[in-house]
Amino acid sequence: MLPRSPIERARLIINSGVDHPSWRRRPLPSAKAGRAAMRGLGTMTRAARRAERSNAREMAFTAISDAVADLFHLADVYCFSPDEMVVLHHRTLTVPENPLPNSMPGTLIRLTFTLGNVFQLAAAYDWAEDGIVDHARMHFEAELSER
Repeated sequence: MLPRSPIERARLIINSGVDHPSWRRRPLPSAKAGRAAMRGLGTMTRAARRAERSNAREMAFTAISDAVADLFHLADVYCFSPDEMVVLHHRTLTVPENPLPNSMPGTLIRLTFTLGNVFQLAAAYDWAEDGIVDHARMHFEAELSER
């Protein structure tokens, strides 16, 4: 059974993803590491797709945007907004050497790389990062207002 808390789900996503050997790949993130991260949730399995009666592409959009919303909740604990997390992700794509500040907590570093890997997985299903972020932000903000 999945954890109820978005923060617990985010930690599960990150912990599942960092076990993959390519979890910190640069300059392009790893779709395979993104799939490994999603595996912890069990939301992208054939059984899940049959239960939802959706095709793989639709299921990927829902599962990935929900996972990104959970990652946004964990970032919020560290006072980082969804937009700031996307900026950090983009830094890992464009800044050589050390793209993230050395003073950044390890959880946020793992979160940033996991976010990139999940975005890369979305791209493998032909979903644009902006669409995933917008959908995730909508869920994140709705869940914040429910607290």
